[in-house]
Amino acid sequence: MEVVIGLLIGFAIGATGVGGGTLMVPALIFLLGFEARTAVATALLFSTCVKILGSGLYLWHRKVDTRTLAYLLYGGLPGTIIGALLLKRAHTQGAEAWILFTVGLIVIVSAGLSLLHGVTANTRWRSRAHLLPPLSFILGIETGFSSAGAGALGTVMLFNLTRYHLLWWWEQIWCSD
Repeated sequence: MEVVIGLLIGFAIGATGVGGGTLMVPALIFLLGFEARTAVATALLFSTCVKILGSGLYLWHRKVDTRTLAYLLYGGLPGTIIGALLLKRAHTQGAEAWILFTVGLIVIVSAGLSLLHGVTANTRWRSRAHLLPPLSFILGIETGFSSAGAGALGTVMLFNLTRYHLLWWWEQIWCSD
């Protein structure tokens, strides 16, 4: 069962960048019976390994905007460290419930924002990349604490704040040589 879950979620992460926490944490908790903190830590490590391999392929094919990546890392790395430290400190009885609540809330918010983006997508582009570091800091805290949302919320953030919209992404990833 673990191998099938890993294969399916690994495919989703490799193809879209989404699913490491949003899919993996609920699967580990509800299908395999993991405690919430263990599920978050396992999903973070799994997602990291899969994304490193996938990222290498995208880098190899020159599909990464290094300036945008730098903006995201500038805010996201410190945020992730803070979120992971918050998770480590969550040793109380109610911590499991709060972690599970946070993961569920992030799944709902990321799905809602993805749907909202599809409805409100604007063809007129205006760069707001300067907002990436503070927003990725917040996203990093959330990801370090719950492991959910980095791919889904990060994608929505990129679609709305940079020149990368869904059609551009589709053409670059799937339609180019």
